Amino acid sequence: MFILKVFLNLLFQTMVMYIAAKKSTQLIGPPINHRDIALYLIKTMLLILIAFVPMPIVPKFILLTLFSALVGSAIRSRPGLEDALKETTYIFALMVLMGVVSLQLGIDLRPMGIFLFISLLVLLVIRLLDFRRKDFVKILSVVVAMFVVYDTNNILQRNYEGDFIDATLDYFQDFSSILNIQSGMIDE
Repeated sequence: MFILKVFLNLLFQTMVMYIAAKKSTQLIGPPINHRDIALYLIKTMLLILIAFVPMPIVPKFILLTLFSALVGSAIRSRPGLEDALKETTYIFALMVLMGVVSLQLGIDLRPMGIFLFISLLVLLVIRLLDFRRKDFVKILSVVVAMFVVYDTNNILQRNYEGDFIDATLDYFQDFSSILNIQSGMIDE
């Protein structure tokens, strides 16, 4: 029942993100503008609240829904968004399946988390140096996809004490990151 709540909530949050992206009317402008900075700061504050401040499920759900809308607003409607959403769904589903299989085989992927985190930090440094942009996106795609496998393995082993919002947040971060890569937002 827990995992069903996680996936139903993920579906809802993804629809909120998609609708917000489609409703976002701002044209894609300069790489960094005041709106984007404000969105980033608000999203970061919401993420910290959801992840670290103990609260009942309903306020947490409301904050996650607001976070999903802001993520969608940051993605914005762009050509090929529907195709990117389909590709993201396929990638995500395959990686979830791999995570389930890894657990069924008795493989504990929790130690892999630090490796994935360090990989993201290294990729961030490489990106800041603007080193081979196409290679960066390919490697980032693999690392982010591996986060879905890792999170699935972790979600199925961890006791969330009924808090399906935390598990949904893990998956939503993975899903929206893959969508950003598939929609070409990372290349901008």
